[in-house]
Amino acid sequence: MLTIDAFESLIKQKEEVKLTVKSGSEVAEIFILDHKYNRIDARVGNNAEFKLAPGVYIIKVRIGTNCEEKSIVLSKDEAVEFYPISFTSAAPLEGTTKIHEYHTGNAEVQSKRVHISLGRGSQIFIFVRKWTSGYSSFNQTSLNPAKGLTLTDQNGNLLTDFEKTSTRDLRGDPWAACNIELNPGLYILRLQTATGTTLEQTIVASPDWQLQIFLLQRNYGYKEEDFRADLLNSSIFLSQIREMDSDINHGFKSTKPLKHEHEKANLHLSELAQQALANDRSVLANQLLNQALDEKFSNPMLGIYGAHLLIRSPEYDKNLFSIVIMNLRRLLGENHPDVEALALKGGLGSGMTFS
Repeated sequence: MLTIDAFESLIKQKEEVKLTVKSGSEVAEIFILDHKYNRIDARVGNNAEFKLAPGVYIIKVRIGTNCEEKSIVLSKDEAVEFYPISFTSAAPLEGTTKIHEYHTGNAEVQSKRVHISLGRGSQIFIFVRKWTSGYSSFNQTSLNPAKGLTLTDQNGNLLTDFEKTSTRDLRGDPWAACNIELNPGLYILRLQTATGTTLEQTIVASPDWQLQIFLLQRNYGYKEEDFRADLLNSSIFLSQIREMDSDINHGFKSTKPLKHEHEKANLHLSELAQQALANDRSVLANQLLNQALDEKFSNPMLGIYGAHLLIRSPEYDKNLFSIVIMNLRRLLGENHPDVEALALKGGLGSGMTFS
């Protein structure tokens, strides 16, 4: 155990030493705190190196809302390794906490099918599921995960009732899926809860993109039958319908083949960015923007989240922000309301009229 005299002698040393932290994930936030819990530095990534004066430090690694800490007495070069930390996602992503293989597999399969055709040029894929840590023993036949969930146009006209039109499996933890082919535009995802409350979320179908919305369930009442989709904590991704590489099929991809590993990382990063925005954290901003500025980035949600994180800083890089908006317009078109709202906020102007 370090004595007070030894500690004081240690912190008086002036020569810096190197601390290497292996977080176990490319999307982990790594924090270095001093012995009084003051933040010294923060990085994002699987490996990070810090030059620090000898002393006592706390290393915190966070992914989403989950974190682990280790203390270290640093007197020479040291390396500290963490096991990968899982995080919670409404999407059945490999490496997250709320996942069943049959949820992941069916989400991948159903996202590549068209269940309803109401137009052309865009798709909206809905996947709703219940998750418990074990196999559910209660009667599943009355617990369709899509109960009360509908899609309307922006004028409120009903387009489909997911409880009736979705493909589903009510065994184990039940799931329901529906992929709708439709014209690009604005739509409303509407939920009627068991208590009679109506919740709505506006969603955007972009040309040549599949909008993927993953929903877990929450209890809106006091009984088992009061479970409905949790709109507030949805996971939202975008996947191209037409891709240049004919070997790559569009749709949701979480695990295999291995050549899509970068896409899985993008999905994880997109989820964590959404959580960072919800919790007003901006440590992930640089990592997000590096992805958003890459001409080949496959999930434009990264660009949208990255732009939001960037513009929160009072002295943000306006040139960098402009490039992100330019890339998003190239991918999603000139009339995506989320992108155009960002452009207006950043002083870039927009030709879009908001109703």
